[in-house]
Amino acid sequence: MIYPSRTASWTSPRVSGTGLVPSCQACEMDTRRISPNELEVMQAWLAHDVADAAVLRTQLTAETEVYRSCSCGCGSIGFVNIDESLDPGVSIFDVDAEIVDENGATVGGMTLLIRNGRLHDVDVHTWLDPLPFPTVEEVRWHPRTGRDD
Repeated sequence: MIYPSRTASWTSPRVSGTGLVPSCQACEMDTRRISPNELEVMQAWLAHDVADAAVLRTQLTAETEVYRSCSCGCGSIGFVNIDESLDPGVSIFDVDAEIVDENGATVGGMTLLIRNGRLHDVDVHTWLDPLPFPTVEEVRWHPRTGRDD
């Protein structure tokens, strides 16, 4: 997880090209456009007919700006949201993503976090070495039905 510096202002807006990201309210980091691979995986993830999916799909384009949201070397990304409020609560998207290797064995997973009805972060996690953001062929989708998270 990346934290803001002690001098960061929690109310500073993101100014295009400055590297200021509202989700950590003025952290200095590089933003970039979402990669074609990340976009393909996100489109497949959001194609599921579950709560919030239709609204979240409207927030995802080839122009979407993201940033590296973890410093461990994994493929986790955060979404740049200019109008993000200070509400600290997040929810988990209703579809889990399981990452598999070439033999179909589970090697990790991804969790899509939503904040204030907006794409917030994709957490790529594993119990092995840090994983890069997977390709769509390396992901199995599992609806999160009947869970109390």
